[in-house]
Amino acid sequence: MIQHFVVMGEVRGQGRPRACKRGKFAGVYKANIDRQYEDNIRSQIVQQNPVFIPAKIPIRLSLLFYMVRPQGHFDSKGGLKLWALGLRPTTRPDLDNMEKAVKDACNSIVWHDDCQVVSCHKAKIYGNVGKIEIEVDG
Repeated sequence: MIQHFVVMGEVRGQGRPRACKRGKFAGVYKANIDRQYEDNIRSQIVQQNPVFIPAKIPIRLSLLFYMVRPQGHFDSKGGLKLWALGLRPTTRPDLDNMEKAVKDACNSIVWHDDCQVVSCHKAKIYGNVGKIEIEVDG
């Protein structure tokens, strides 16, 4: 069964884990901004009524990350400059970190665990608004 989800908003990558020391013990945690971003993805997916995929079922995942074009891609009248037509985003955030954020957000909602993902196609492209298109086949 193939499921499609669209998550609207600025596209971000998952940040590095933070380390802390509590007495003799060291700990690792996610930054608040990363947790809030995953919660936003999770809440938008829940509103689209996902069908849960149980453990041990292999999943094919397709992710399209739409990033807002920089202002320099437009002329003074608001039209897209010719040289900017075929460009793809090569700036931060990193594609792998964006994938991690989505996969972590889908845990326990769309699938049991992201280790079920056996194949993943992902791409960064420019769009009019920031959004993520997710296709899950499992």
